[in-house]
Amino acid sequence: MDIINVLDAASANMIAAGEVVERPAAALKELMENAVDAGAKSISAEIKDGGITLIRVSDDGCGISKNDLPKALLRHATSKIKSGADIDGVMTLGFRGEALAAISAVSKMCIISRQSGLPFGNVLTSDEGGVSVDEVGCPEGTTVLVEGLFYNTPARRKFLKRDAAEAAACRSVAERLAVSNSGVSVRFTSDGEERFATSGSGDVKRTVTEAFGASFARSLLPVKGEAEDVAVSGFVSSPDAAKGRSTFQNVFVNGRYIISKTVQAALKEAFKSYIPHDRYPACVLFVTVPPRFVDVNVHPAKTEIKFANERLVYEAVYYAVRSALQKKDAFTGDESDVLAKPAEIKRETPAFPQPAFDTPRMKQSDAVFKASDFETEEDGEEPAATVHIDVPKAVTTVTLHSSSMAETFRQAEMEKAPEHRYIGEAFDAYLIAETKEALYIIDKHAAHERILYESLRKSTHAESQVLLSPLVANLSEEDAALIMQNRDYLYSLGFEVDEFGGGSVAVRSLPASLKDAGDIAALLEEFASSFATGGALPFSERCDRALYTMACKAAVKAGVHSEKHDNMWIIDRLFEDGSIKYCPHGRPVAKVFTKREADKWFDR
Repeated sequence: MDIINVLDAASANMIAAGEVVERPAAALKELMENAVDAGAKSISAEIKDGGITLIRVSDDGCGISKNDLPKALLRHATSKIKSGADIDGVMTLGFRGEALAAISAVSKMCIISRQSGLPFGNVLTSDEGGVSVDEVGCPEGTTVLVEGLFYNTPARRKFLKRDAAEAAACRSVAERLAVSNSGVSVRFTSDGEERFATSGSGDVKRTVTEAFGASFARSLLPVKGEAEDVAVSGFVSSPDAAKGRSTFQNVFVNGRYIISKTVQAALKEAFKSYIPHDRYPACVLFVTVPPRFVDVNVHPAKTEIKFANERLVYEAVYYAVRSALQKKDAFTGDESDVLAKPAEIKRETPAFPQPAFDTPRMKQSDAVFKASDFETEEDGEEPAATVHIDVPKAVTTVTLHSSSMAETFRQAEMEKAPEHRYIGEAFDAYLIAETKEALYIIDKHAAHERILYESLRKSTHAESQVLLSPLVANLSEEDAALIMQNRDYLYSLGFEVDEFGGGSVAVRSLPASLKDAGDIAALLEEFASSFATGGALPFSERCDRALYTMACKAAVKAGVHSEKHDNMWIIDRLFEDGSIKYCPHGRPVAKVFTKREADKWFDR
């Protein structure tokens, strides 16, 4: 008995619509992308009841001929490609020929279109009664009306969210399309109220302001760079404006909005020492890749793509964003900034010997961004250690917390730092200081950790203290091997280690900044873990991760009372270097309360 049924075209389209049009925002996206592909310079989108009752998209594009109108509703009917081979390198937003067929299968659709130079246009209507085409007077371009979305598929309709949530999703679609096509004027209306309109000026920053709002635009830092065949441009949010969700990350590849784990991972890594782990940077990033190196035919929704070289894309985004964050512009702002800012902040690249790793080295191109903090060799060989550091062979008595050093730094820095006053310490954890206009509560551990980290990054010489008796650290054989491979790098930090056999190493000297050796084995294990980190991080960045551990171990601890002069030294350093806002792990350093806020609290 035969049991296999061949579904009719209407049933097949209705089933396929579930992949292409899962909600009103997806239908709106397809219609607006068709308008862009038609060469429109002005697009108007209107929805009612979250797009369930009505979606209307009008454009001034090339229009559709009378003969092509009925074809547009057929599955896999498209003007973008002629054969499957054309998908390789396709640059239009649409190409699958599924959208109109899918939308018409689950709604009542009307398409009104007139081509340039023709006296009349045509109107196509599609509903349960069939398809008809008639002549009609209309402006040049195309208008598509979609009514009663999912009226014939109640199972799909009951899974939709509230009208307000669906309307918000539709607006996000319109915003992204407007930003990715800044030369096109886009107007979005919901329930009779205009939500935003862009001018089509071609200025991306202006379009971002018009679509996302002025407050969002003010938080953005410019990003620009190239790595071989990959170019990155656009904007990322300043660390202060990080969000609680990743939904504010707008990434466009060759003009197409996409969701890429590769780009998201690069963004997260670039911001790693600037924001807490549970915060996400916002962005409007444009990634340009040769079309032949991108596969856009991964999913009917076309928001997922595959890169031929994921590593290169990761590097390009990482270096572009990291370079933007390193610029002094990233830390200049208005009175809402946590700490007062000096006129200019200069950062030096540490000249540490490069460590060796048990993972293959990532080859870097000379086209990679020229930010000095990330320069690496091109030939793929292990770079030689060019810095020779003479570490003292006697115990160093001066540490970062000594009174003499604190006073020396304090006298020099007070002349440069903004006027401020140390008030005291609360709970043996928080330092309190004031300026003329604000009160600061400072996490002393986080602040000191960041100060030490910056000092380590810029230093080419580390004070060291020789131990009377070597400390033996018992490690795994793999970790011990990594430590010995990188002993020159550790030597530059003030560690002197020798092989002790059986997975153990003997530590003969420690950095002077480490007042308490503590569990030296745990510290070395964290160094080994940083050295062995895989992925696309270059050597210098892996070393950076190791410095986090070093700074954290050396910093003063919360819950332990500190001397006044040590606390004043920390505060002076913060005000002298206004760029310090977060510890290396992304925790905030200080909270500011302005005098204006205090006056408001007490009705003054």
